[in-house]
Amino acid sequence: SVQVPPFNVAQTHTPVNVTDTSAQLPTHLLAVYKRPAHGKASTRGVQLHATHNIVLAAHCAKWFKLAKSSAVTETSVTVNAGGAPGTQLNLPVVPLAVPHPASFMYLLQTLYTHKVSWLLDQLVPVQKPSMALPTPQNPNPQNPHYILETGRRVAARFTPQAIVQMLGTVIGLWQNAIYLGISDRRLWVGIDWSWDMLLTGLAMSIGRPELVPRPQPTAVKA
Repeated sequence: SVQVPPFNVAQTHTPVNVTDTSAQLPTHLLAVYKRPAHGKASTRGVQLHATHNIVLAAHCAKWFKLAKSSAVTETSVTVNAGGAPGTQLNLPVVPLAVPHPASFMYLLQTLYTHKVSWLLDQLVPVQKPSMALPTPQNPNPQNPHYILETGRRVAARFTPQAIVQMLGTVIGLWQNAIYLGISDRRLWVGIDWSWDMLLTGLAMSIGRPELVPRPQPTAVKA
């Protein structure tokens, strides 16, 4: 894990404590804030994310080149009262304005883990239906429609207003991905599925499931 002390927006470098000394050490500290539609940007509510430049450069078509800072230092430190060893880095701070800072952590974590299931759990916080895989004994298992069943669970648990707020987070994540030119397929699958699940849940919660029509499967003629 990474521990970041109180931050001043005027800093160009800041100390960061890394408790997992076996991990690849981060290279930069992103200071993420909201990209203004017009006028001057506000640095209020800045989010800090220690990251590796290579991860963002590999996935973001619109990422910019970051100069390697010669001021980065590594110091062995004690990171808690129990005397656990760690490393303190003096990382360069990179200001990053994005359309939706609140969802940036979901984007960054997915680029690191590539786990669609984790992203869906954050964006659509209900238990997903279990899915049986085909086996020799049961080659055609009867599974519920994944999107429809999840939508029902969303409608049963949340109010329409709460679902609209969740949809806003998905829109924000989509805006961030477009802005940075993300090319990670799993991230886009998570965005598409979560949008579909929440929109289905919203239609069901207001008693209008027909607002999100589902095409019926058609038989394929030989």
